[in-house]
Amino acid sequence: MQTWQRTSQIIFIYFLIHLIGFCVCTATTQAADAPITIVQNYLSSDSLVIAFDVNVEKIFTTQTHTFLQRGFTIQIDYKIELWKSRRFWFDKLKSQEHIQYELNYDILNNNYHCIINWSDKDKIDVKKSAQLEQAIVWVTQVEPIAILPRKQVDLEGKYYYTITADISTLTAGDIRDLQQWLKGDSDKTDESSISRATFRVVTAFLSAKNHRKFTMESKSFYITASREKQ
Repeated sequence: MQTWQRTSQIIFIYFLIHLIGFCVCTATTQAADAPITIVQNYLSSDSLVIAFDVNVEKIFTTQTHTFLQRGFTIQIDYKIELWKSRRFWFDKLKSQEHIQYELNYDILNNNYHCIINWSDKDKIDVKKSAQLEQAIVWVTQVEPIAILPRKQVDLEGKYYYTITADISTLTAGDIRDLQQWLKGDSDKTDESSISRATFRVVTAFLSAKNHRKFTMESKSFYITASREKQ
């Protein structure tokens, strides 16, 4: 009886280990499929630096283009985390940075405006351009970020990044404007073509993928002399 119980325990532990391994592999595969590419990762004279690109089609869908042209705001939040791997213990979060982009189209002046809020800098960048291509570059090709001071880097440590992108096509302010707009339009005859067209536009927008979020996890790496860049 005891032998059977011990065998059952061994089988259960074996199954549990494989189940955990399967879950970890599944999570890693999903993260690896996220359309974010790290294009720079090096140790400068004063910090560890990272830069990354995001697949344009993941952010600028057909509906995103449509509503951007109609004056709605696209808000994109990037969260960059640097983790240190630790054997036989939970990994440790070493640093975290946030970057927020707000992109909109000024219909009257025919310009794209981009407001960039850097959490690691005491400033907000404002950019303008008449070219949509330039506006796309601003929000999909993230400038180099000093993620961790050099003096805090463990040259023998093993690290990895997680990057999360959160895209919303409609901000809270836009929703309030839409509510006021619809409230004002409700005084008209419900059967009017304007009311029905407005209803169709709003319905199409709310049913679209106006809020998307995806995360990637990089491969593990060591900070070696080959990563240094002066």
